[in-house]
Amino acid sequence: MKNIAVHGVPRSGTSWIGAIFDSSPHVAYRHQPLFSYAFKSYLSEKSTKKEIRNFFELLLETNDNFILQKEVKKQILYQRSQKRTLHT
Repeated sequence: MKNIAVHGVPRSGTSWIGAIFDSSPHVAYRHQPLFSYAFKSYLSEKSTKKEIRNFFELLLETNDNFILQKEVKKQILYQRSQKRTLHT
């Protein structure tokens, strides 16, 4: 498995790119993990390779609602189902 991190400044399209990656069943996309309470300040410029690998492993196993964007995905699915209902 390869670990890829996408970084960018606000309003640069990183969430859009993340949504594209997230649409694949072969990808485990995690939304802004360092902004979540679960991993806030987990990494720094002084983090070792081992700490970074451990961070990726923890991200893969997390159940954090913010990182997994559970509410956002639920809203999107609801909106899509409403559009289908209107068109049938």
